[in-house]
This record gives sequence, C-alpha cells and structure tokens, in this order.
Amino acid sequence: MSEQDIPAVSNSLPPDVIRRLKKAATGLQYGTITLVFHGGKVIQIERNEKLRLNSPQGSV
Repeated sequence: MSEQDIPAVSNSLPPDVIRRLKKAATGLQYGTITLVFHGGKVIQIERNEKLRLNSPQGSV
C-alpha cells in the first residue's frame, strides 16, 4: 500500500493512526476497516475480515 492509496484525509490524521490503518489493511482481501471517532479523534480501528470458502461442486 502506498501513500497514494490513502485519500487526502490522511493529512489530518496522526502518523500513528495512519501506521495502524496500514497495518490493519495489510493482507485484507475481503472485509471492512472501520474508524470510530469521538470528539473529532480516532479512538478505535475495527478490522472485519471475511473468509471466502469454495464449496466442492455438487454440494449444497
């Protein structure tokens, strides 16, 4: 992930939050990352990963 992949809002986020956001995004193929704000500051980063399972053909 490069700096260009993060929108301009990253200019207003502390470097520690940017670092943790990049870490949360590393390896994520399907899922979401949610930033929780309180008082205009990021207080929580939630990483929700979905695992896609391929079922064998003919099974339900």
